[in-house]
Amino acid sequence: MEIVKIKIKNFRGVQSEENIIIKDYNLLIGQNDAGKSTVLKALDLFLNNSEASADVLNDKSTSSELEITLLFKPNSKSIIIDENIETTFEKEELLNSDNLVEIKRIWDVSKSRINPDTFIVRKTYEDDFLMKNEKELMKLCRENSIETTKGNNEEYNNVEKREKLRTHFQSINKNYNWNYEKLSTSGTGRSKLINDAIKGILPRFEYFKADSSLSESDKSIQKYFKELSIEEIKNFGTNEIENM
Repeated sequence: MEIVKIKIKNFRGVQSEENIIIKDYNLLIGQNDAGKSTVLKALDLFLNNSEASADVLNDKSTSSELEITLLFKPNSKSIIIDENIETTFEKEELLNSDNLVEIKRIWDVSKSRINPDTFIVRKTYEDDFLMKNEKELMKLCRENSIETTKGNNEEYNNVEKREKLRTHFQSINKNYNWNYEKLSTSGTGRSKLINDAIKGILPRFEYFKADSSLSESDKSIQKYFKELSIEEIKNFGTNEIENM
């Protein structure tokens, strides 16, 4: 999926939440300690699950928690969150109010083992059904007079039941909201499967440290992006950069 925005809070030099818009090509320009590396290290922490420690918490923070949120354009790639039936983030309304996949991770650095909690913004209805098991879905369908048996007497699968409930609730203007759903890291429930699905679609991120030696293969990658950066700087204008 394509990242379109990064939100950072209480991480390194960032205290209040900062929002960074991401485009197809991005060039970070600024003086020393302006926060350029903070953006890259936030991506490294989130996408590569690199180790968090107490010293990455903003030193002015009144909380022991740091937050990094990534927002993505949804794609049509299938995910499986139960019964080995394919579905998508879009079909399951695992999107925020702007139709973006919004995933937040929170690290509590006061703990002895600093593992992040993961949350996803999703559309939630009164009589919410996404996390219900088959028996609970059947009960909710009956309560709403929704047929759950096909013409061949086979039951609709859970993905189809949720689609029927979603269509029905939308037709009667059922109240809904967007909320952060905390995802499980253990077990076999739908929450854990959604968390696993997220891991499967996150983009790859390589973080190269400028103050450490690079291998030959890394240098070829560095050369490619260096040339792109030089061209982008020319297009942007050196006068504007010098005045920053």
